[in-house]
Amino acid sequence: MSSVLSGATVSLSALIQLQNQTHGLSLAARRKVFALQSGGYTTTFRGRGMDFDEVRHYQPGDEIRHLDWRVTARTGKPHTRLYHEERERPVLFLLDLGPSMYFGSRVAFKSVIAAQGLALLAWTAVNNGDRVGALLSANGQHHEFAPRSRQQAILPLLHQVAQDVNALPTAAATGQPLLASLTRLLRLSRPGSLIFLISDFYSLEAEAERLMARLAVHNEVVLLLIEDAIEQQAPPPARYPVTDGRQFAWFESRPT
Repeated sequence: MSSVLSGATVSLSALIQLQNQTHGLSLAARRKVFALQSGGYTTTFRGRGMDFDEVRHYQPGDEIRHLDWRVTARTGKPHTRLYHEERERPVLFLLDLGPSMYFGSRVAFKSVIAAQGLALLAWTAVNNGDRVGALLSANGQHHEFAPRSRQQAILPLLHQVAQDVNALPTAAATGQPLLASLTRLLRLSRPGSLIFLISDFYSLEAEAERLMARLAVHNEVVLLLIEDAIEQQAPPPARYPVTDGRQFAWFESRPT
């Protein structure tokens, strides 16, 4: 990333501008894809796409325009040309914005870094012709976006991401368990999808792990762990400034 978003909040314009930073990024599939609409990935389905596959005997229902006249003339029997069909791949994001994501000790809140990662990957996907969808979980609510083309998907999705990131959790918020989000994602996803799970995984449970395993049976699942350095090693006792992006205070960790 050539530029990292900072602070406790994020703007829609900043997420839109990340489109200019996707040069060199790729979401190349590591397995064959089973989606059913036109796009840029070769599937296991044999159909009428652009990449030649083989010649076979003509079968009822084959299009006459795909007859291979040379092979037909040579063998005396009608043959048709088959192609690997190019189909697009749905790309899905699960963005988990539980209370623990609204924290950061260095450049930005984990929620902001997560929004940046989602935006970069989403722009990369739509620039490649993929359909993009998402499930956003924040403040005990879910926002679902079924996979759609660039014109229909990316701007409303990023608008909601910015709103969710900027709506800091209330004092009573306990967060939406990752389990509930994964249950919804199972219903939203279709076989052959590329799925990014973006979270600090603080609420990861055994049942949630089983749901992730189920998702991975027919999809490519990528986990993006968002963590802060202070979560790995506590800083030495001292007086530290703290802010929620709106108010400022001091935190004293030295013994009194």
